[in-house]
Amino acid sequence: MVRLQEDFSGLFGGEVGAVRGRMLGREARVVRRIFYQNSFRTVVSVSVADNRGNAIVQTVAGVSMPVRILMLAWFGFLLLFCSLALQGVAGGSPVEGDWIYFVLVPGGMFLFGFALVTGCRYLARDDEAVILAYLRRRLEAA
Repeated sequence: MVRLQEDFSGLFGGEVGAVRGRMLGREARVVRRIFYQNSFRTVVSVSVADNRGNAIVQTVAGVSMPVRILMLAWFGFLLLFCSLALQGVAGGSPVEGDWIYFVLVPGGMFLFGFALVTGCRYLARDDEAVILAYLRRRLEAA
């Protein structure tokens, strides 16, 4: 853990090679350093526990919590909109031209959300491997 503290010390964390990280108490949050914005990039949370003189390193990789909440809200709103639209259609005959609101808008929102998540996760496909390789090298050197 001392080596990670050396790499990621400072108010805003630090950068080492292809990764950037920040210490939060006895845990570190590490991301791959990129030169473009991708909110869907992989974040690896690292915690090191001491077990009778042996270090136990636990890592959890995934997308950040704000992005998960945003996607849950996006697809949740979409599901709510579709269910209300279907209730409205089932309750009476829709006015001619209303099919645009009930088919194209939710379909477009779903396709946009799916393309956004798929494309951004494709850009982050190697992030976890790069971060874990850095951690393996850095912690084995101890």
